Amino acid sequence: MREVERRLEQRIQEMYKDIKPYMKREDATKELREMCQNCDGYCGIDHDYEECKDKPCFRFWLCYEIEKHRISFGG
Repeated sequence: MREVERRLEQRIQEMYKDIKPYMKREDATKELREMCQNCDGYCGIDHDYEECKDKPCFRFWLCYEIEKHRISFGG
């Protein structure tokens, strides 16, 4: 199980790095913004997700994005 966790963590970090430049685009983060509207720390389109990157909800969203990419490439 350790190898699976390590690989998943690596993919989560890669996805964060890939998507970070697009975090201010509403069309690229629609699901995330809908989810975050209920969070006390969320401050709209200008929210800095750097402070959220280790929260379970944000990591779950990154896994969702990983799965969308995998499916879009025929996986």
